[in-house]
Amino acid sequence: MFDDKLSYITLSGEKYPLRCGMEVLEIVQDKYGSIEEFENRLMPFERKKDENGEDVLNEEGVPIGRYVIPKISDLGDALHLMVTAGLEMEADLSGKETESVTRKELMQKADMPPTVLGEILHAEMMRCFRRKNGTATQEKETTDRSK
Repeated sequence: MFDDKLSYITLSGEKYPLRCGMEVLEIVQDKYGSIEEFENRLMPFERKKDENGEDVLNEEGVPIGRYVIPKISDLGDALHLMVTAGLEMEADLSGKETESVTRKELMQKADMPPTVLGEILHAEMMRCFRRKNGTATQEKETTDRSK
């Protein structure tokens, strides 16, 4: 039922489930003000400015710049939230009790550069916006309010 809803991350040789679902997005939105703000924190982008302080754009009108190192505290928040949600879903799938891991334990096991961790967490966040079950349909209810 939920098989396609889990990704995995390996930290210091140990595999952890990752899941970014509505429960994670709700916490992120409450803490950071918006999902977009949190996304920018996982993969912060520094825009190149011209002499007037305006964004430099490429031929397609897209700002030019570079990605910078994210704040470690933001990575810790995202990692803990997503692993905790992943562990809960794994427990639901297996019928076993939910395992737990502390934020500190996860941060101590994080053995990759912050930018790589940010990319992995960002990819999981973006995955939650894609449809996970292509066979499920949702009918849109339409109402004629003119009557």
